[in-house]
This record gives sequence, structure tokens and C-alpha cells, in this order.
Amino acid sequence: MTKPKKACISFAIGCPRSMLDAARLVDFFKENGWKTSTRIEEADMVLVATCGVDVTHENKSMKYLSIADRKRRKDSSLIAFGCLPGINEPRLLNEFHLTPITRRSFNRLDKMINAQVKIREITIPNDLSGYRKHIIESFRRRERYFVEKELEFSKEFCHKLLSIMKWGSISGLVRGLSYDNSYNYRSYEFYENHACFNVRIATGCDGSCSYCALRLVCGPLISCPLDIIVNVVRNGLSKGYKAIRLIAEDVGSWGQDIGTDITALLRELFRNDESFKLLFDDFSPRWLVKYFPELLDIFVE
Repeated sequence: MTKPKKACISFAIGCPRSMLDAARLVDFFKENGWKTSTRIEEADMVLVATCGVDVTHENKSMKYLSIADRKRRKDSSLIAFGCLPGINEPRLLNEFHLTPITRRSFNRLDKMINAQVKIREITIPNDLSGYRKHIIESFRRRERYFVEKELEFSKEFCHKLLSIMKWGSISGLVRGLSYDNSYNYRSYEFYENHACFNVRIATGCDGSCSYCALRLVCGPLISCPLDIIVNVVRNGLSKGYKAIRLIAEDVGSWGQDIGTDITALLRELFRNDESFKLLFDDFSPRWLVKYFPELLDIFVE
């Protein structure tokens, strides 16, 4: 009997969008008979979620890719996904022997693994709680890899050291010893303790911010219609979720392409009598400034 192949889905940077992509990839590989792992060294295919929103995040992604490239098996393949492949593909190809894949070119994976179930058939999940174990273990495994690299001790000594340490101490150890302590070590904590219903309200960005490169890879703004979003949120609330996360490259830009704006969406969502938390990570300050009076009224109400 042929032994199932393994795919390691790991994070250089862990934004909500990359976590949803990773969850979709977990389902994709499982549907095609693969096993998933968080251990780079045992995988046949290593997929790393990257970020290129600015130079700092790009460099962090490159640093983790160097660790993944060194730890992976010689016969394995390395894939960089997320926004960095669409922002600075030449740098990736110059420094590593890998395959860059953007969110819009995930279908390349179909051919790479001879998929019977295509990636387009795999829906993006609203709830990450079913993938919590994989996400948390991926971040913890990343911390282990950084500890091994930063301490520059022998692999055997590091394994002995880490085996007697609690995970809660590892990130503190890395932060204390590393010159770069901004690796978002606790970005998985929310998913460890809460069930959050994620709703993609838009893709793309029409901004021109000089400090952000996302617009170079995500395409123009495409907002999901208001009625569809409201129905999806109501579906989440009916299932008992008390935290709703709105996800987009820029949540505040929702509606600009369809003749409405974010305040209309928020007013409609808050018409619901149920009590819930509304979360969003990416909200450009320009929309906060533009709609401040309306937003203030909404939140006061």
C-alpha cells in the first residue's frame, strides 16, 4: 500500500487572510488523499504563507523561508503563497528554488499534485475553530524553528531544551535573545480561545498608499453585495457564534465600487437584535477620517 504524501502548511506571517487560505489548503490536500503536517522536515511539499505588505514583513518572510529551505527534505518541494509572490517574485526566485503562488493562482496546485478534487471546488471556511489545532501547532512549530536558529546551538541540545520548556516560555525566550522580536508570536491566541465566524466582504484594493504593496497583488476592489454579507452574518449568529470578523484587504473601503460605503453595511449588521462582537483587522485611516461622524453615531447607538 502506497504511503500517503504529506503537506506542511506553515506561516511566516499569520494574517486572517492567510489563515483562511491555509485552512482551505488543509481541506484541499485532505480531499486529495494527502496528510497535513506542521513539521517541515517530514513533508513532501512545504507551503509557507508569506507577506509583502512592506519591506519589514517581506524580510521576515524571507528569513522564515530560509529556515524552511534549510530544514526541508532534499526531495521535497517548497512553495511560497500569500501576497509576497505577487509583490516581489524576482527576489523569491533569486534566493530560493521554490514555486511562487498567489491567491489568484492556487489552481497551479491542481497539476502539481494531480488533484482529483480541484482547488476551485474547495470553499473558504467561515469558521477556523476546526483548524485550530493545525494553526496553533504551526505557530508553535515556527517558534521552535526560530529558537533553534537564534540560539545557534546544536540540534540535539535544542531538542532537549525545548522538551523541558513550556510553550508559553518559548516566545519569551526568543524575544529576549533575538534582535528581531516582532514576529507576531501571539497572533494565534485569539483562535485558541474563541470561535470566530469569518466573513469575506471584499477582495482587492483601490488605494495608493506609498507604504503598502498589497495593491500590487490583490487587484481592484470587488465588494460583496450587502444582502449576501448580511445573510452570511445572520447564518453565523444563528449557529451560536458571538464574534464576527469582517475580512478584506481594506474593510473600510467596502462598497466604494458599488455605490455605497462601510457605514451602510455596519448599520445593517447592527439592526440585528442579537449581541455579538464585530472584529476587523485592516481598516484604512482615510475611511475613519472620511466617515468619522457617521461611525461615531453608529457605535454610540
